Amino acid sequence: MKRYISIILIVGLMLSLVLAGCGGKKAEAPAPAPANTPPAPKTDIVIALQGEPSSLDTHYPDDGNMRCVTWNVFEPLYKLNGKTLEPDPCLATAYKVVDKVTWEFTIREGVKFHDGSAFTVDDAVYSINRIIDPNFGSQILSDFSTIKKAEKVDDKTLRIITNGADPILLKRLTKLDMVSKKFTEGKTADQLTLVAMGTGPYIFDKWERGLSITVNVNPNYWGDKPKLQKATFRFIEEPVTRMSALKTGEINLA
Repeated sequence: MKRYISIILIVGLMLSLVLAGCGGKKAEAPAPAPANTPPAPKTDIVIALQGEPSSLDTHYPDDGNMRCVTWNVFEPLYKLNGKTLEPDPCLATAYKVVDKVTWEFTIREGVKFHDGSAFTVDDAVYSINRIIDPNFGSQILSDFSTIKKAEKVDDKTLRIITNGADPILLKRLTKLDMVSKKFTEGKTADQLTLVAMGTGPYIFDKWERGLSITVNVNPNYWGDKPKLQKATFRFIEEPVTRMSALKTGEINLA
């Protein structure tokens, strides 16, 4: 299952062309469009969330509204395949089990963060150790309770040590987004609440508090290029209001 917006909306657009004659010459009626002409593809989408995210720090809150946004901005080492429900390689390309508590992962080369910096083993180690640090206080710490620590083996290899055999470690990692060590360490906790900067197919644009969050397509994304160029997440708490906005075309998805 791709963690970026994978919904293709088929919007029927009926276009009529009117040709006006000039110089006294009678205008000829335009030829009708072929019946099987496909509608113009949609390049942006407006999605209604049930509420405003509490933060955009992907490691901290247990917040479904936030995840709808951050799933498109950040990426994990492995992602969950929507068809097989099994982990597929993402920012890691391979792994091997060294022993019952030691796993080693090969990091994907050529991946860039949205600020143009390279994704490295150091970023992966930092991301894992940050979220499992009890002093950090992540609300999703229990999802990674079997991870003891992460460490760098070399420039291409990351090692994860668990506190016991963990046959579902790969699935755990599908929920652990990778962040930039330099970017994250360079900001306060309050600043990290309001921004998001990952390697994903969409780049965080702006957060208009109380109204919406906007993301734009990442033109330098390493993976399959998204079809939608822009997504706006609007905060509409009332179900009736969301339904009304959907019916009127004010939003495309609720």
